[in-house]
Amino acid sequence: MSFNILFLLTGIEFILVGTALVVVSVFSLLLLIYIFPYISRYESTIKDSIKTTFQIALLNIKSTLSILVYFVGFIILFNLTDWTFSLGLLLLITIGFSSISYLVSYILRDVFSQYE
Repeated sequence: MSFNILFLLTGIEFILVGTALVVVSVFSLLLLIYIFPYISRYESTIKDSIKTTFQIALLNIKSTLSILVYFVGFIILFNLTDWTFSLGLLLLITIGFSSISYLVSYILRDVFSQYE
């Protein structure tokens, strides 16, 4: 489904569908922050993993927000000018996404250590 359909809606329909999309996007983002590290560390069913990671995200809101700020900060920093975009692209290619994951793993280690 394309988000371009939102521009065809008017009035209350636009507000309802737009709000629903924002809520689903936020829940998905909260889930995606924790689901892959959780799966690599623990064994459970898919349903239990989704439920548990959502609870972890809500119970550790300070860590969740710091990870979100970290990711959003990188995105904003890399998109300020053409030069910062080129520099950011070079950094992502050379030291890449693994360095971002490595830095986030310190936050996640503290979060998961509470549940062991």
